[in-house]
Amino acid sequence: DVLSVIMWTPLVAWALLCWSPSFSTQPRFASIMLAWTAAMLAISCFGALFAVYLRGVLPSGTCLFGSLGSLVGLGMIGGTQLVNTVGRNKPKNHIVVAGLFGIGPAILLVVLITSISVSVIGMFGVGFCAAFIMIPPQTVLQQVTSPPMLGRVSSSLTLVLV
Repeated sequence: DVLSVIMWTPLVAWALLCWSPSFSTQPRFASIMLAWTAAMLAISCFGALFAVYLRGVLPSGTCLFGSLGSLVGLGMIGGTQLVNTVGRNKPKNHIVVAGLFGIGPAILLVVLITSISVSVIGMFGVGFCAAFIMIPPQTVLQQVTSPPMLGRVSSSLTLVLV
């Protein structure tokens, strides 16, 4: 039961911190976490249905599946390089919403135009916009968390996302 204590203690500490009145009533935190939750739901649904889409719509095999998945990673690397530059003077929640408005058309592009070359562009766009969705909330979360809780919040956040 040591494993369950190791796993649940940071998660409970994170939940108590997030729902404490001094923490969760900050409008900046509440709005960015709501947008982030919506984004994670959309990305999770897309990820689960992507393999079905590849098998049913595109003439694909494991090579194309791996390549398109890798393009999401490359897009995230590219987006990560630009998110700080683009969003330096903008509120973080606006950056997340912009990422949502970018990832929607990228997914729509992949789904509506059933071509491998368009899927390549769309999947890179999904990764690029995902960086704008993932990085600002993590930054805000680190800024509003007290120093003794930083490690617990980061580990719990990783546990929730995985």
